[in-house]
Amino acid sequence: MKRFIALLVLLLQPAFAFAQVGAFRDVPFTHPNNLAITWVKQKGIVSGYSDGTYKPNALMNRAEFTKIVVLSRYSQAEIDDLLARVRLAAFPDVSFDAWFAQYVYFANASGIIAGYPDGTFGPEKTINYAEAAKIVSITYGFPVSPAPLGQPWYLPYVSEITAKNSQPPSIRSFDQKMTRGDMAELIYRLKGYIPLHGDASSSESAFFTPPASSSVSSVVSSNPPSTNAPAYLAYQEGVIGNGQKSVLFFHASWCPYCKANDARLTSWYSSETMPVPTYKVDYDTQTSLKSRFGVTSQDTFVLIDGSGNEITRVTFPSESMLRDLLNR
Repeated sequence: MKRFIALLVLLLQPAFAFAQVGAFRDVPFTHPNNLAITWVKQKGIVSGYSDGTYKPNALMNRAEFTKIVVLSRYSQAEIDDLLARVRLAAFPDVSFDAWFAQYVYFANASGIIAGYPDGTFGPEKTINYAEAAKIVSITYGFPVSPAPLGQPWYLPYVSEITAKNSQPPSIRSFDQKMTRGDMAELIYRLKGYIPLHGDASSSESAFFTPPASSSVSSVVSSNPPSTNAPAYLAYQEGVIGNGQKSVLFFHASWCPYCKANDARLTSWYSSETMPVPTYKVDYDTQTSLKSRFGVTSQDTFVLIDGSGNEITRVTFPSESMLRDLLNR
C-alpha cells in the first residue's frame, strides 16, 4: 500500500505543480496579473523568456514596450511593408540592426512615437505610465485631443485610459514605472476596445456605451433569488451557500468604476440571459462579508460556488474582464 501511495503522489506531482502555476512558471494563479498575462500569451503578444518565466515584476524599457504594443496591433507583414516604402529618419541611439529597431522605426513612421527633443529615442530608459498611456492611445487610434493650455501633456491620454476603466490597479501615479505585469494588465483591460491583430471577435472591438435609461432600480431588486433566469439582485442573507454559483459585486456609491460596472450589469441582465446571478454588496456597510472573502478594495467581484467558496475574483474589471468572470 505504501508503495502504491508513493507512486500515486509521484504521478500527481506534475499535475499539482501545473495547477499552481499560470501561463509561466513564475506566474501562479494567485498572481494579481495572472489572467492578463495568460491572455497576452494566448494572443501571441508575449512569449516570455527561454527559461519559461515571464518576470512580471521586472520594469519595462521603452524599446520593449514599443515592440509589444506595435506587435499587438500590426502584423509583421504590415510592419515590413511600411518600412520598405518609407524613408526613415534615424535615431542616433537606435542602430538599424538592434533587435527592436524595426518596431521603433515603424512606430516613428506611423506617428506613434516621436522621440525626445534632442532627437534620441532612449530605448533603454524605463517607461512610465504616462508614456505608456500615450503610446497605447495613439497606436489604437483613440480619439484624444491635445492637452488644454497649462495642463500636463499626458492628461488626455491617461484620462482616455481611465475612462475605459483600464488603468492597472497597481498604478498609483502618472510617473510610476511600468512592470511587465502592468503592461499585460493594461492591454488586457483594453481588449474590449482595441482590435488586436488576428482577433476575429467583433464583440471585443465595440465601445461600451451605457444605456440611455439605465436605472439600477429596474434590475436590482430586494426580491429573494428565484429559480428563473439569473438576475442582478441586491445582496441579502441566505444567498451564500444556497447551492447556486453566483457573483458578489462589492459596490461603493462613490466609486466611478463601480458606477460603470453597475451600468453594464444593469444593461446585461435586462437584455440578455446571463449564466449566473450577481448580487450587489454595499462595500461600505458589509464589513463582515468583506472580511469573510478578504476584500480590500471596492469594485471587486468574487465568483463563488454553491457552497459559498471562492472560485476566483477580479478587481476594477473592464467590460470584457467582467464578461469573462460571469462566464467561467
